[in-house]
Amino acid sequence: MSDISTTSSDQGRRKLWLRSVGLVALLGFAVSACSELKSSEEPVGKEITVFIDEQGYDPKSFEIAQGDTVIFENVGEEPHWPASNIHPTHRMYPEAGAEYCGTDEQLTSFDACAPLMPGDSYRFKFNHPGTWRFHDHLNPEFGGKVNVLEVEGIADPALQTEPTERPERAYDDDIPEISPEIFQDEGALYSYIRKYGPALTIQYLYELQAEYGDCHSTAHKAGRYAYEIFNAQAFQTCSAECHSGCYHGATESYFRDKGTANLEQDLAIICSSGLNPFFSHQCFHGVGHGLMAFSDYELLEALSNCDLIPDGAESCYSGVFMENVVGGLSPTIGHFTDYLSDDPQFPCDIVPEKYKNACYFYQTSRMVQIFDWDFSKVAEACGEAGERYQQPCFESMGRDVGGLRLDNNIDAIADCGAAPLGNPRIWCLTGAVQNSFWVPDGQDVALDFCSRLDVPGEKQSCYDTIIRRAPLVIEAEADLEAFCLKAEESFQDECLKAVAIAS
Repeated sequence: MSDISTTSSDQGRRKLWLRSVGLVALLGFAVSACSELKSSEEPVGKEITVFIDEQGYDPKSFEIAQGDTVIFENVGEEPHWPASNIHPTHRMYPEAGAEYCGTDEQLTSFDACAPLMPGDSYRFKFNHPGTWRFHDHLNPEFGGKVNVLEVEGIADPALQTEPTERPERAYDDDIPEISPEIFQDEGALYSYIRKYGPALTIQYLYELQAEYGDCHSTAHKAGRYAYEIFNAQAFQTCSAECHSGCYHGATESYFRDKGTANLEQDLAIICSSGLNPFFSHQCFHGVGHGLMAFSDYELLEALSNCDLIPDGAESCYSGVFMENVVGGLSPTIGHFTDYLSDDPQFPCDIVPEKYKNACYFYQTSRMVQIFDWDFSKVAEACGEAGERYQQPCFESMGRDVGGLRLDNNIDAIADCGAAPLGNPRIWCLTGAVQNSFWVPDGQDVALDFCSRLDVPGEKQSCYDTIIRRAPLVIEAEADLEAFCLKAEESFQDECLKAVAIAS
């Protein structure tokens, strides 16, 4: 619901008023009586004005009480459009979403639903406690944050009704694996995810974007459906293609479902479903992607939220740093980060010590962008990292080598040859071979990789790596035994003993 202001005033006086209102907002005092009450029995809230112009929101961060109303006023010279995160779907705040514009639900959706012309304003009453981020849909780099404090006697609307049932959707069990219509048909997309899973869906959308355009928004929808179907396991099965849209959609749905008022409690249990360590890591890694988007690419805030997860913080950090690279340099889809530069060591050289290891484990994904996939320069940069961080850096290089070369083991091994002989090269090789062995179907590629190595220490480390990985991705005991018997003869007994203990 928007409110058109026809009163003209001096821009400087508006800016002075802006500063005063920002202070009032932070102190929690009334600016004016709330005019949004549906009946006289509702609690009387306060009104707070937030201004937006070509420099962004002012104040950018403020605190209000549950039931207060925020007036977003355009004091600039260009149109602006306040809306809930995450761009471009606006679904983070409960009952919000671009799809509600023009419907009866628009009044409770945190979305102006149209540009505010200069002098126009948009009013929204915050009934849900928690921390909620917002942005300008026309200039997504402009963002802000409101912390809504819970008020005793005012119930969260999400808790006043019975839990929302998941919508009943038509499911086509016969949808074929080659179904390009999933890019534009939401019913087909839902059926595809339900039948083939999020990972294959996102991979397919990534391939389809060559014909249909950027896949990020469609991946957002896929992430929402993934959460609807698989609950928190969506964070385990999404992937980072399409600028991490699947993780973003799952995050939107998660916080839409749970809210943010109990963030610490919710994060502690989100991946605690009896997963083995390998898949638990994937789940918390996905949460890290989501938290980075949730925090509007404020790296240190996202990392501090990961600290709320007792047993999954390191895995969560890895998702944050990966999202910083793959999602934070996507201005065409409205995602921005201040934590990347042309310095190959940044931001790993400025984050607190406890985050540096996780940072370097994804930093080469930025280095290859800087050095145009010249692995000799990447190896040189890893050698310049602090001594204790060279191992994660060279392992990160190996992961990027494996991702580039896919099933081409000969070229992958050659690329790791850019790393100095000894531990740096071993770290690169083990990072590359791990990248091929995420699922049982990758075992033959992994075994072939190790068999091609000639240096004894490199070969031993390679087999040690995939033998440890095998019980985590291959479940059946007979299949594990078959895996070991496909190894070179001198490693078969070692493998059989190791997998017997692990299983």
